[in-house]
Amino acid sequence: MNYYKLLQAQAVAYGNKPFLCMDARVFSYASFLSNVDALAEELEDFHIRGDVIIYSEDFIEEASLFFALQRIGARPLAAHAGVMDSLARRPTENIAGILTMRQGEVSWSPRDTTENVSSPEGCMGVFTSGSTGAPKVLYRTYASWAAFFPVQNAAFRIGEESRLYLHGSLGFTGNLNVFLAVLYRGATLVTTAAFQPKQVYHLLSESGVDVVYLVPNKLRLLVQAKEAPIQGIQSVFTGSQLLSEELLQSLRRSFPAAHIFLYYGASELNYITYRELEGEGFDERNLGRPFENVKLEVRDSLIYVTTPYRVSNVKCPFALGDLGTLDEKGNLRLLGRRSDVVNKGGYKISLAALKEKLEKMQGVEAAEVLGYEDSRRYEEAAAFLVLERSVERGPIEKRIRKELPAVERPKKLFYLNEIPINDRGKADKERLRSYIFNGS
Repeated sequence: MNYYKLLQAQAVAYGNKPFLCMDARVFSYASFLSNVDALAEELEDFHIRGDVIIYSEDFIEEASLFFALQRIGARPLAAHAGVMDSLARRPTENIAGILTMRQGEVSWSPRDTTENVSSPEGCMGVFTSGSTGAPKVLYRTYASWAAFFPVQNAAFRIGEESRLYLHGSLGFTGNLNVFLAVLYRGATLVTTAAFQPKQVYHLLSESGVDVVYLVPNKLRLLVQAKEAPIQGIQSVFTGSQLLSEELLQSLRRSFPAAHIFLYYGASELNYITYRELEGEGFDERNLGRPFENVKLEVRDSLIYVTTPYRVSNVKCPFALGDLGTLDEKGNLRLLGRRSDVVNKGGYKISLAALKEKLEKMQGVEAAEVLGYEDSRRYEEAAAFLVLERSVERGPIEKRIRKELPAVERPKKLFYLNEIPINDRGKADKERLRSYIFNGS
């Protein structure tokens, strides 16, 4: 089984029901299948087989390539712009070629794969960064996600009549997963070519969207539009980053009828835990309890996960390198990554905890913290702050001296108009790191 066959089945079941809407383009289940079949016939001329990297800046073209390759017996490996840049510097081995599409024009760049290397089981793949920063392919069977779709759709309130908004490339595991979950449920997916917060906010209020999936940084930009509340949004779910209490309150004001969910997951493992954010006493590091059939354990503060929904060739229990604790109710509290610690003369500082303290200070709108080595090779922390309007730097620096122990105070402070975001919707740490060493 693969996702092209699922699309075929859903086209029979749902016919002319809207499946994929992007700006002015609307495809029903049946018309999108016809579009994919036409593309597959075109691809047959290239005699493509094996593992194929797919890339397009256009969501509909990207999705079409994904299904069309499965129809002709090839295996799509979805890539976003960041991965394509990395591949240009350090190509991945054992790939049949790269298939791109731009404004309807298909380009096939085969590669000389003389080695016949056996690859893991699966009908598709996505990229993640390995420990060296080189792109690494993760392969998935159909069942590794499809068997979980009923669970996640129920948890996040995605029903047959749902219209779900997301934004970004299918090269991001979360986007691809949610897109295929929508297909599985027979619902409708809504997206936009560009993410312009005011326009997206108006779209949500006018298009019947009732479920929103975005990473916290994009949610923050969205609610900063400060338009009238939208009553029609019934569910907002997010992950990949922690959600601040300030952002949660903004989401509640913008979407007063919405159930808001925070999840913890990983490309290698799928969804791990989740919780609905309700009531008082918000703890942004509490990521909830495990999903059905997912087991957690913590050894020496390191989180280990056992799940049947993992990628191929991953053995469980599996450690992602994240640190945490489990409370008496089984809730996971994330402490940060093992690598995100600065050791200052034997005193270990969690960069995530320091970021949290800075963001809670009065006058600070957003913060990011990175570790670095100074000229003496001592480990230090640098903080990047976005201040609220009319807030001066002097009082903030006085507050830092007053509220943080001397050993925890960042050695370098940078004031920005906004935290730069990469194409994954996360803080652009490469750009921030350049400020540390270039001074601007």
